[in-house]
Amino acid sequence: NLFNSDYCKSMFDDNVKEFMSPTVHYPYEIVKFAFIGDDYPEPQPAKGIVKIIYNHRLQDYKNYLETFELLAQLWTTYKNFKVIVTNPNGSNFSKLAQYPFVEGKSITSHEDYLKELSTCHLNITNSQHETFCISALESLAFGQILVAPKAITFPELVPKKDYPYLFNNEEEQYRILESLLKDPTIFDKERDRIRKATKETFDQKIIANKYANLFEEYGKSPWGDKQGKEN
Repeated sequence: NLFNSDYCKSMFDDNVKEFMSPTVHYPYEIVKFAFIGDDYPEPQPAKGIVKIIYNHRLQDYKNYLETFELLAQLWTTYKNFKVIVTNPNGSNFSKLAQYPFVEGKSITSHEDYLKELSTCHLNITNSQHETFCISALESLAFGQILVAPKAITFPELVPKKDYPYLFNNEEEQYRILESLLKDPTIFDKERDRIRKATKETFDQKIIANKYANLFEEYGKSPWGDKQGKEN
């Protein structure tokens, strides 16, 4: 069995343990399928404004309406940010268009998407279900701060030490965002550290080597050299 995150493995265990024998070893590997490619441009964060990317689906399990209402509360005090929504053609975008800080952008190519993403500072989500969350990883690859739940897959994506931007509830989410909007210099201070930690874990060469080692290990003949010699 292959799992693309520790969280996926735990979900599998929770759902099938009643059907599995406690005396049988079931081999598995956890390989993070997503990776950071070589086509990522250098970060070019926007000047004079905090640019937030919302590159997630506008679906209920993402709690997107609650997130934007929380941002609206912050807007009453901090008008130094805007939110780029990358799916403005979806039916649910009309629910967000009322907010003065929201800008919808239809992006048709991956190159243009990465170029737009490279200008952002912050990624926000309050998703309650993920098997990985590639959209969050893409922001982390640019050294952007990810504000997300301290649950499901998100703790696996962010730097392992000194990462105070994951929350347990919406009150914590609000406080974290407020601290960032109050002092935007934090983005410049954190960028290189987050970017380096993400690349060290998810660089495509690292992932490719993990796959190569996996195929080599499981591709070995159970008969050792005997079969080769006979052929």
